[in-house]
Amino acid sequence: MGDSVDLAKFHDLISDEATTMGRLGDTDTLGQRRAKALGVIADRQASADLLGLIPDTENGEGSGEGDGAGSEGEGDSAGAGSRQAAGHEGAGKKITPRKSYLKTRL
Repeated sequence: MGDSVDLAKFHDLISDEATTMGRLGDTDTLGQRRAKALGVIADRQASADLLGLIPDTENGEGSGEGDGAGSEGEGDSAGAGSRQAAGHEGAGKKITPRKSYLKTRL
C-alpha cells in the first residue's frame, strides 16, 4: 500500500510541475512537459544536495548542516572547505563548488 501512495504522490508532483510549465507558456505537449518536469525536479534536488555541502561562512560555523538558509548564492565562493559527513562515502574530501545555471524556456 505504501508504494502505491508514494507513486501517486510522485505522479502528482510531476503533473503539477508540467501544468505549471504550461501556464508559464511552454507550448509542448503534456507528455513532453512531464519529461521536462522530471529534469527540473532532479536539478532542484541536486542543488539542494549541493547547498547542504557548502559551509555557512556568514556566522563563522562552516558545518554545512541545517536547511541551507544563508548559503544560497555562495556556491561560487572559494571558501568551500571540507566537511565530515557520517555515513557518506568520501567524507572529508575537499569539495570544489561549481556554478549552476537554470535553463528554462518560457
